[in-house]
Amino acid sequence: MEEKFSEIHHQIVDELGTAFSKLGADIGLMAIVMSWGDTLESKIVLQQLQHYNNARQYQTTTSEETIQL
Repeated sequence: MEEKFSEIHHQIVDELGTAFSKLGADIGLMAIVMSWGDTLESKIVLQQLQHYNNARQYQTTTSEETIQL
């Protein structure tokens, strides 16, 4: 991995992981964030987050449509 994170960046990622956990975030979302700067470069993390958000938007829309029926 070419990208290098500073110690403060790693601490921020750790704090984000803790916050997401306390909020009951999806384990997949947490895995993406916690891998950022460790095993995944920013570009890949961005792509995975976009994919995650698009999939969640579809699920939310589908659930709302089902409820309205």
